[in-house]
Amino acid sequence: TVFALWRQLYAAQAAWARARQIPPLLAHFGTSLVERAVIDAWCRARGEPFHRLLAAGDLGMELGEILPDLAGSSPSDWLPAAPLTSVWIRHTVGLADPITTDDIAPGERLTDGLPQALDECIRRYGLCHFKLKLSGQRDADFERLEAIAAVLAESVPATLACSLDGNEAFPSFESFHDFFVALFSRPGLAVLRRHLSFVEQPLHRRVALDPAAGSLASLGPDFPPVIIDESDGELESLPIALRMGYAGTSHKNCKGVFKGILNACRIAQQKRLNPGRRFLMTGEDLSNIGPVALLQDLAVQATLGIESV
Repeated sequence: TVFALWRQLYAAQAAWARARQIPPLLAHFGTSLVERAVIDAWCRARGEPFHRLLAAGDLGMELGEILPDLAGSSPSDWLPAAPLTSVWIRHTVGLADPITTDDIAPGERLTDGLPQALDECIRRYGLCHFKLKLSGQRDADFERLEAIAAVLAESVPATLACSLDGNEAFPSFESFHDFFVALFSRPGLAVLRRHLSFVEQPLHRRVALDPAAGSLASLGPDFPPVIIDESDGELESLPIALRMGYAGTSHKNCKGVFKGILNACRIAQQKRLNPGRRFLMTGEDLSNIGPVALLQDLAVQATLGIESV
């Protein structure tokens, strides 16, 4: 089966990477390239879309082989009955991106007719969801986020939703908590606080899954959900993160299609078992280009029911 082939490939690549001390997140990008090609070929040979073959069990996926407590169930028991027909674009605002047209130096202005600054992108594309990068440098982040908040407050309707990308910038949960409390005590950031959905990977991957970094419980009940991203390098990463109190992880095909399905099923299970806790799986589309890789990624996001990518 396609799933059995992936398991063999994943194990062989993991052993190869360990012998050469290659980080698993990087090594399994190679796994995902082969995995996506094989899944694509199987769907074409069957003449059926990805979501339908997954639901029918035609890819041969056995959850219990990786997640023993999900043995006897299938992805269709945990994933949405039908794929989404649309997703929100979550627009990344990088640390070097101009916020307004006034931020563009005369010699850096592009002349291709496309929007360049954030305010221009919002007007052109009708953007409502945003991923805002942090540097971990308090004064610089505060000033930049206040400039972004001013643009969003003026330009974006009530459907505004934001996430903060911690960008692996903090050494401990305590340092991140102090940063966050100071950040949202500023009146100019009230709009971001109201519309903040989650925070992504605030701690560096070296310490993010280390209990010595502190406890997520120390952040308090009013803190937004915190997920891992760069720390999600192996099949065991999400279970470890959930035990530490993280709310979930991200999916992007470069981390693996079957791995993303496994993670989505695990998070769905946790939602059923712990209705009082917040769990989520977010979508990313890292460095992806059309036509093939981009559409493959969105097909998986839609199948997993991820509404904002």
